[in-house]
Amino acid sequence: MALVHNGYPMLIFAPRGPAQAGLLELARSMRQRGGRVLLAAPADVEDAELPLATAAHQDLDPILAAQSFYLMVEALARARGADPDLPRNLAKVTRTH
Repeated sequence: MALVHNGYPMLIFAPRGPAQAGLLELARSMRQRGGRVLLAAPADVEDAELPLATAAHQDLDPILAAQSFYLMVEALARARGADPDLPRNLAKVTRTH
């Protein structure tokens, strides 16, 4: 909580299920503290900026959210000119001696 200040960026996922009400309250609270919250939730959630897909059963919704998030992050990286397969300052090969 100490990190949240004016403009502090936050991405909050609020899929359907018993935790959703608490996550929506967290998003409201962080906005009141000055956080810049991007809320990912099903389309029927009024404050949602990023719509989350829903599965046939709500227990599967977090899997869909994670899967779509990785696709979005890759597209964002490419749009910004980065290559997700060649991350800056990281090597995919670990050399052992």
